[in-house]
Amino acid sequence: MCSPTVIPSKPRLPLPSPLKCIQINLRHSKTASASLAQVMLDLDIDIALVQETYASGTSSPVVNNAPPGFSSFHQLSELHAYGSCILVRDSVSKTGKLTTKHL
Repeated sequence: MCSPTVIPSKPRLPLPSPLKCIQINLRHSKTASASLAQVMLDLDIDIALVQETYASGTSSPVVNNAPPGFSSFHQLSELHAYGSCILVRDSVSKTGKLTTKHL
């Protein structure tokens, strides 16, 4: 009589919590930018992919209305003040779920 073969199970790693993302075109609107910041906080969004962001400054544009606790990543410049940016919750990048690499 054969005994069943028992295959040892591997320990299961906990599943990472899903990231909440949003994508939006702000059409360079200051009001839409402020609204996005509030929506991100209300809905607990982790990452926002933003096209036609609202930025200020001429020599080194700054993305306005980023919610507290978020970092912005962009390549806006004096010659190209309008473009895209990514807003990332600081705690997401610190937990190792996301790494950044400058090109």
